[in-house]
Amino acid sequence: LSPPPPPPCPEDATANSTFPPLNIEPQAAATFVQIALMLWMFLGLAIVCDSFFEAALSAICEAQGLQDDVAGATWMAAGGSAPELMTSIIGIFFSKSDIGFGTIVGSAVFNVLFVIACCAFVAPDLKLTWWPLARDCAYYCFSMTILVFVVIDKEVWWYEAVILFVLYLGYLVIMYYNEKLEEWTTNRVRMADLPGNKLQEGLKKL
Repeated sequence: LSPPPPPPCPEDATANSTFPPLNIEPQAAATFVQIALMLWMFLGLAIVCDSFFEAALSAICEAQGLQDDVAGATWMAAGGSAPELMTSIIGIFFSKSDIGFGTIVGSAVFNVLFVIACCAFVAPDLKLTWWPLARDCAYYCFSMTILVFVVIDKEVWWYEAVILFVLYLGYLVIMYYNEKLEEWTTNRVRMADLPGNKLQEGLKKL
């Protein structure tokens, strides 16, 4: 038996898109105009980022004497997430949609998977250390766990927003003491490789 046909759409149904109509016929011409405008905006964004944005962030990081991993996790990350912030503001206050949440979470997946893969292809001989990966992945997993508990009721209250903001301030504190934390963690890992008593050796085997 074939499944029943879907019910017809109501005549007064409206699309959930808040993008204003272009009033261009036929539809293929409107699609071409939208793609051309999108590519034009990509080109302008690339020029602005390459000529001004990256240079400004590099100057700020050099003036503050930040390490490469700390600069990337603070100023570079905040600057790279500025378009997502504006998308969230537009989605919340103008289009009244939840596009901002999907943009932020989807962008995180894009950065973790696609961007890292592209960097590996472009710079295959780049040497990496374990500490920045362990530090950022641990805090990222912790942040995602808190985010799940915040949005599980499909609402974000003001005190939950304050908690998320305080967590980001905590991440900045970790970045401020990054060198000391790396030295302490490295020493603890080095001590773990040394022979210990029977209890410690048993725990290592577990």
